[in-house]
Amino acid sequence: FRQRIVTCDSLWNLDAFGTFNYIQDEYQSIQRIYNIEFERDWNLQTPIGSQAYVIGGLELSNQKQGIVNYSFQQLDYKDNF
Repeated sequence: FRQRIVTCDSLWNLDAFGTFNYIQDEYQSIQRIYNIEFERDWNLQTPIGSQAYVIGGLELSNQKQGIVNYSFQQLDYKDNF
């Protein structure tokens, strides 16, 4: 999702954004879902169980000044801690 929260003088905009991915443990993909270094970036050895992957954040933008972006990510496996 992407939602505009605040607009000020048509120059400043504050947007909220987020995605949620859920992959059930029985699912087997034909093609790669994430980039090739995903497991290394998250330091995954042998993930077990269903996966929930959340990305969210805020983006402050100004047409003349630029963009500031804050985001967070959470990866959770049901059967791992």
